[in-house]
Formats: sequence, structure tokens, C-alpha cells
Amino acid sequence: MQYLGKGEDIVIDRSREAEIFECASAGSIMEKGQASGIFHHENIEYVITGTVSSGAEGLIRACAFKAIDLPLYKGDKKPLTYNEHRYAVSEGTRDRGYDCMLISADKPAGRLLVLLGPPVYFVPGQETVQANLF
Repeated sequence: MQYLGKGEDIVIDRSREAEIFECASAGSIMEKGQASGIFHHENIEYVITGTVSSGAEGLIRACAFKAIDLPLYKGDKKPLTYNEHRYAVSEGTRDRGYDCMLISADKPAGRLLVLLGPPVYFVPGQETVQANLF
């Protein structure tokens, strides 16, 4: 199943933009097989795998995959490390993307995560401002 470009948009408060950028992990997944950080939204952990931004607008959208601890994974596909996944894609036995990729968390050390597709896309809305009731 190909997930590229498909997924749910989740609107987040623009005030979380810096948090998204701090958690962006595509480079560290390729280099170290590790997430740069975990982004939490509504009690779900996500790994940010890419962002689109501009100097004028800031964050436009961020691609993310749900992350669960390896012992909790119950799927049919074997979780693969980045390199194993890359070879499987080249051989035609895995789709491109991060679905069912095995990575480590930056903190705590030794925590193994499985990324689950399809991706979600975080898009910033307006900053939340608490209304004055009186």
C-alpha cells in the first residue's frame, strides 16, 4: 500500500511550530536510525518525518507517523531498520515511506519504536487566544 501524499490533516495551534521543527527527524533517521524527538498530540506519539515551510509563513505542514513501542506492535509486517527498509524498497518487497520502520528514540536511550502509516499532516491554524468572559 503506497502512502505517499495521502493522509489526514490535523490542525494544530501555530504556537507549537517550534516544537515541530525541534522534532523533525528525517535526517537523524537516515544517519542514526533515531528520532530527534517525539511530538505529542492528543495522547498519541508521532515522529516528524518532514516539514514544508517558508520564511514568510513559517510552518506550512509537517508529515508525521504514529510511533508505538516495539513490544506493543502487533502488525503482520516485520519492522525493519532504515537500511533494511531501504534495501527492501529497492528489491520491491516494501513500499517507500516510513510505515513499519524500526527506529530508536533519542530519549530514553534504548527505547525502540515502530512507525505506523498512513502518515498524518500537521497544519498550523490560528494561535489560540483565551477569550475574556467578563
